Amino acid sequence: KMLAKRLVNFSSASDDAEESMISKLKHVCGYEYTSKLARMFNDIGLCKDLNAKFKDKTTKVTTDEGKAVDFGVLVLTNGSWPFQQGAEMRLPVELVKCQERFTMFYAAEHQGRKLNWLFHISKGEIKTNYTRKTSYVLQANTAQMVLLLQYNAEAHYTLDELVANT
Repeated sequence: KMLAKRLVNFSSASDDAEESMISKLKHVCGYEYTSKLARMFNDIGLCKDLNAKFKDKTTKVTTDEGKAVDFGVLVLTNGSWPFQQGAEMRLPVELVKCQERFTMFYAAEHQGRKLNWLFHISKGEIKTNYTRKTSYVLQANTAQMVLLLQYNAEAHYTLDELVANT
């Protein structure tokens, strides 16, 4: 689980060191023991290529204000990763556009494959512009982004309205 988290969060100190450890484990414990670990590394490498191809083939998604939305996806092989399907959530328009574009791109590239979105391990950055002098970049998980992006439409919400919108 810890290797999976490091790979998904890009927080590994050294990919070479991780691969070396997997290779050593393969020699000691055998191929069956390390096959999922090797597939996780393979998935991360394939994701880099897939995201580059996605950015080349599609136009940038923009917000209503015309600002570009940078969007990257990790496509992980089902059964190789220790993640479970999380709770469903209603995404804001900015993220729905990105999700739909990637889903169409992926379906065209890989016919017959189904994407399951794991929002509970997703994250992103939001640039705030609520003051004229200073803007901040907030790093947030998907649930936090869903709540914060609600405030692009309205300045005030009740708790019930936020729950209904998400």
